[in-house]
Amino acid sequence: MLEPWAFRLKAWKKRPFFALLGRSMLQQAAAVFVTSVMEATNLRKVVKLPCVEVLPLGCKDPSGPDYENARERLGWRSNDKVLLYLSRIDRKKGLNFLIDALNSLKDESIRLVVVGDGDEGFIEELKCQVEGFGLSDKVEWVGGVWGQSRWDYLQGADLFCLPTHSENFGIAVLEAMLVGTPILTSTATPWSNECGRNGVWICEPNSNAVVNKLPEAIDAIGAWGAVDRISLSNWATTTFGWERLANLYIEAYERACD
Repeated sequence: MLEPWAFRLKAWKKRPFFALLGRSMLQQAAAVFVTSVMEATNLRKVVKLPCVEVLPLGCKDPSGPDYENARERLGWRSNDKVLLYLSRIDRKKGLNFLIDALNSLKDESIRLVVVGDGDEGFIEELKCQVEGFGLSDKVEWVGGVWGQSRWDYLQGADLFCLPTHSENFGIAVLEAMLVGTPILTSTATPWSNECGRNGVWICEPNSNAVVNKLPEAIDAIGAWGAVDRISLSNWATTTFGWERLANLYIEAYERACD
């Protein structure tokens, strides 16, 4: 709620609640746990806290790279370049920016697979946007996919895209990297700290920025192979695996209890 974009949304009810109750509840806590340095920084801008602990999220059922087999299971053509959006469909998430960017591309092999559900009214707006651009044959609306079934989409995609207005962490971004799929996301996520890492593209959360950045990412993933997927997956697994994170959680809770 206290991330800048989210705090501005429906501020008429969030700000009074925070002033009357939220601030004092946070200040009385022995420790406040957040998922990223970015979230900690944003939190400190609105409330002074004695102890803020950064504890990244992990993934409870991670899978590794399986690009070719996943595409076969999904029935995706080998020559298609698949952009994957896998998240709740909400104005916050920037899917409309991604559709604008898709419209600007001339490569006929590129298509967008949208996995997720959300506000039906907004989904209809997006479908009208797609139809208005003449992109209906290049966009697949899958709907919500949960549990183990989501891994095929993440593994088989050529690029995971989440140009969101705001994420305190962005677990779907981590899940994509765990299977070695390169990602494009926004500066409004903590993943902007990984800008420059092979397989990570970052842009501002607006249409022009996504339109400009997406071709760069697509050009690069043309040479993205099995070795690259394994390398990205190994980094994500080592950095965000529960073997490492569990000790961080235990130590943070012990400090809070002391």
